[in-house]
Amino acid sequence: MPVNAPYHQALGDGLVIKSLADARDIERLAAFNGLIFGDGVAALTRELILNHPRSQPEHWLFVEDDGSGQIVSTLCLIP
Repeated sequence: MPVNAPYHQALGDGLVIKSLADARDIERLAAFNGLIFGDGVAALTRELILNHPRSQPEHWLFVEDDGSGQIVSTLCLIP
């Protein structure tokens, strides 16, 4: 999926910021966005990641709790 190596940077306090690395990350990010903003946003997230002509994996970032592996925040850089 990614052309470049996925981004991965420790933020401190057990948090890590990452870009999408694989299909599992897409589903996790979409599920988180759906939980926070509603099911329509989960579907929109998947659609933008997979089908937007200029979307790249590095445009989609998420913050993960390193201990639990849970996503705690997301960010999208829409081209």
